[in-house]
Amino acid sequence: MSKNIEAAETAEMEMLPEMEQECGPYVITDATIIEQRPDGSYVLDGIYHVALAPEFEKLIERIEKVVAEQPERLVKLPESSAEELLAEARAAKLEELGLAFDAATLKPTCEVDGLVIDANDTANTNVDGLIKKLQALGSEGPVEFCLADNSTANVDLATLKKFQLAIIDNGQRLYAQKWALRTQIEAAQDEASLAAIQIGF
Repeated sequence: MSKNIEAAETAEMEMLPEMEQECGPYVITDATIIEQRPDGSYVLDGIYHVALAPEFEKLIERIEKVVAEQPERLVKLPESSAEELLAEARAAKLEELGLAFDAATLKPTCEVDGLVIDANDTANTNVDGLIKKLQALGSEGPVEFCLADNSTANVDLATLKKFQLAIIDNGQRLYAQKWALRTQIEAAQDEASLAAIQIGF
């Protein structure tokens, strides 16, 4: 390959938007399978979905140029069946559930006796460690404890045990909500029922 051609291709690749670069940047060759969905978007080689979005503008231009020159290469995909549409909607709802759960468990908090504490696994480990330490020392405390807002409070052994139970209960509540919502999503019989499911923790 000549240096001029290499330079031209490199320049074109550098001009591609970031999302296009995630697709390769995708090089359309004589062997590339080009499919078009009913919504007008494209699928390359059955893997890469090229949405009708500004970030894919350059890639779409290349696809359309190839199709204009070789129309026989374009494969029109049929409309999705009701079952396929429901499956896609269900998958999207499950993904929404997963993201919401991840956000809820990223830095959860709970309130005990007016004190707001972190309620994640790290907090549970810290509380458990303090409880074991006081028990080993035969002490009721108090000890200094860091709250969710990074302020501190002096708490005794009984309060630490309340913290531990609250953290465990909070985690179990979140998981129970997740599985209840998942059950609803999997049981939904149509897209309207899926859309009506409110995801929240």
